[in-house]
Order: sequence, then C-alpha cells, then structure tokens
Amino acid sequence: MLSSISIIVDAETTSTRPNARVTDFAALIFDHRTKQVVDHIQVFFDVNSQTGHLDPETMKWREENNLVIMEPSCFSNHQTLSKFLNFVHDFTEKETEFGIYANGSNFDFPILQSLIHDVNLNAAEGKEELKTKWNFHKEICLRSIAMALFTKEQYKQAQEVAREKTQHVLNTIEHSSPRVAQKHNSLHDCIFEVWMVDACYEKLKSI
Repeated sequence: MLSSISIIVDAETTSTRPNARVTDFAALIFDHRTKQVVDHIQVFFDVNSQTGHLDPETMKWREENNLVIMEPSCFSNHQTLSKFLNFVHDFTEKETEFGIYANGSNFDFPILQSLIHDVNLNAAEGKEELKTKWNFHKEICLRSIAMALFTKEQYKQAQEVAREKTQHVLNTIEHSSPRVAQKHNSLHDCIFEVWMVDACYEKLKSI
C-alpha cells in the first residue's frame, strides 16, 4: 500500500543531463483520502547564473513550443531554492507517513541535488550553505510503479483520466504561474503526476 499522503516534485530544465540548468521547480502535496491538494509551490530560477548544462537543441525545442523562461522568483537562486526546500522540509517535519515521487527517479531527484550543489558553489561569500542532503528514503519512481500495476492499455486510460482531472484542478487551485495550464510546466506536471499516483493508490487498495 502506498502512503495516503504524496509529495510530487517536478523540474523543467535546459537539458536532459543530470546537471542541467533549472528553469522552474514545483512540489505538490496531495491527500489520497480526500482527493485534495493540501499545498503546493512553484519557483522560477535565474538560468544565467547557473553553471549547469544548457543544450542548444533543448533550447530550440523550448522556443518552438513557446516555453518562455519566467522571471526568477527571488533576488537570488539561493533564496529561491531555500524557499522550495523549506516548503518540503516544513511539511515533512509534521508528517511521518508520506511518499515523495517524481515521474522518473533518474531525472528530477538528481537534478535537485545538482542544483543544490550549483547554488552552494555560486553563493556569495559568507552565505549559509543550503542543506545538501535529500535523504528521505522515500523517493519513488512513479513511472515504474504505474507500469508494474497496469497493462499498457490501462496505463493509457489512467493517463487520459489524469489529464481530465488535471484540468479540473487547474481551474480551481490558486497557482503562481500565469502559464501553468500547459504541459512542460513544473506545476502542471505535478498535478498530472499526482493523479497518476492516485490511480496507483486506488489500484493497490483493490488488490
């Protein structure tokens, strides 16, 4: 059985490498018992002050899909990332039962670790270092669980239902991005992915 509380994280980047520069990161907390979004955050980073990888092909693809890089959320990436990490930390300090998911465990979680390292490396002298550990021992790859639980056809059906529910949530929750209602936006993708987690949650309940 999966935990009744899920935390979904999602990153949008300038490359597919683990050390890619990050444009935005989101986290969303969801209660599977009430089917409600408990809380969420979305933050935008200054890409130019990061030292990670920037892929010309990825940037061309972003431009072709009108994926504009938003203005940074805070004065520095250090402040922005602190805000994001504190959001997750403050919640997990209060809760004992939860799962932390990303659509693929080999992308978003390593990206976050790389971003923490990059921000610390480029922080102003005397700036307190961010927490460098992300060791919840609860990191879960959503895609792996869903593909294990569903047939290929059931997986597609779950995705269709998740898309419909995502649009409903987008119409009701307050969010920080004026362009959130589309794919390849970290908050949008968090919402979609949490409904995929919920499909897995309900599937396991019935077994």
